[in-house]
Formats: sequence, structure tokens, C-alpha cells
Amino acid sequence: MDLLIEIVLFLLLGVITGIVAGLLGLGGGIVLMPSLLIIFPHIYNLNPELTFFIAVATTLLAGSFAAGSSAINHLHIRNIDFKKSVLLSIGPVFTGLLGPEIYVSFHPAIIKPILAVIFLFVSVKLFLEKDSSNIAKIKLNDIWLVFIGIVVGAISVMSGIGGGIFFIPVLLYLYSFDMKLAVGTATFPITITMIFSTIGYAIASVGTEFDFHNIGYINLDAGIVLGVGAVFGSYLGVKLIVHTPVAIIRKIFSIFLLIFIYKLLA
Repeated sequence: MDLLIEIVLFLLLGVITGIVAGLLGLGGGIVLMPSLLIIFPHIYNLNPELTFFIAVATTLLAGSFAAGSSAINHLHIRNIDFKKSVLLSIGPVFTGLLGPEIYVSFHPAIIKPILAVIFLFVSVKLFLEKDSSNIAKIKLNDIWLVFIGIVVGAISVMSGIGGGIFFIPVLLYLYSFDMKLAVGTATFPITITMIFSTIGYAIASVGTEFDFHNIGYINLDAGIVLGVGAVFGSYLGVKLIVHTPVAIIRKIFSIFLLIFIYKLLA
């Protein structure tokens, strides 16, 4: 693939990722991870096992740009509950640093079905989601946010998603947040999750040479370009959240996700 085409492709994909991160608070990994699993084999000569982990690690790097930019924009419009976002961020610091060295020893054939189940849950959740004001909620003690962060951080390291699809329902249904505040608050722990997971994959043992610039399992060539596009996209996403009917976007996105579940298992 021509270098210029690669740059444009990754830049556009980054913008889309950023819009999703800003608008839906999902970190962008759900867009990037399956997309890179499709794109990378056409660009790099790698075995499928390495392609999988490189896609995860590169998704986390680019997602850090998207989520971080989104968090800054939400903070600017005062749409973050700082205390709860910090509590959710404690666990992912540890799972992000320690998880990659463990996960890269697994064969993707073991991990992919687990991810497919997670993504299927996400897809159904997005499609069936109703106005949170009509759903009964149980308010938990804030200390539970630390344990929730540990679990979501572990899933994020394995899948490349930032955890927003789990953080947001927790804030909606267990802590009585409205949708917009839940999205904004989730962006901070998503950022922390992706940054520390990226560091974990950067220092994980690789044991092979790649035909691109890399740190550990991270493809810097793609990750940086994707990240730049994500910064611009996240700004648009935060602006759109005020005007766009999120329920409709969730349904469209859930169908999009089903297509990539098929690709993941193919």
C-alpha cells in the first residue's frame, strides 16, 4: 500500500475514532481494534498471532490520544465528576502495566472468542439502550469504583477497548448519572486505562523484528497518525454530543459492531 494512502487512511480512521470517543465516551477502541485487524495484514507481513497483539497495542496508543483529548474537552465544559473519575482510574494503572506481559503469552485463538462475547454484549446493549431516566437505579458506595476499575482495566488490556462501554453503564445505573455526565466522567478513567495499558505493551517482551518503527508491540507509524486524527475527531464529538440523538447513533454503531464480530471470528 502506498505510503500516502496509508497516512490518509489512518488519519481518517483516527478522526472517526475521536468522534466516537467524544460523542459516546467509548475510547474509540471498538472502532480501531477490529479495523486494524483488517488493515494490518494488507500492510505488514506478520503472522496472525503478532498482528492481533500489535493491533491491540496500537489501538491503545491511538485511543490514548482520543480519550485524552476528549477528557480535556469535557473538562472544559465542566462535564466530569472528578472524584468518581479518579476512583475508577486507580485499578487500570496496575492492570495496564502488568497485564500485557501476561496476555501476550496467550494464543489469539483463546482470546478472540472471549472478545467476541464482550463485543456481542456491547452491541446488544447499545441497540437496546433506553433513556436512562426510565430505568431503576441502585446507588453503590464509591469504594466499589476502585474494584470496577480493576476488572474493566483487565478487559481493556486484553481487547484494546478503553472501557467506556462498561464505565458508562456503571455510572448511569449504579450512581444515578445522566447520560452526558456519564460520558464525560468516563473519559478520564478511559484515558488512564489506555495510557498505562500502552506502557504495558511498550515494555512487554517481543522477541522479533518488525518492518515498521515500534516500541514493544506498538506500531508507532500507525499509532501516531491515528492519534493525531483522533485529537481532531474528539473535539467534534464533544461538540456533537449536545445536538445529536445518541440513541440513534448507538443503534447504528451496534450494527457496525456486529459486522466486526464476524471479522474477529473469521
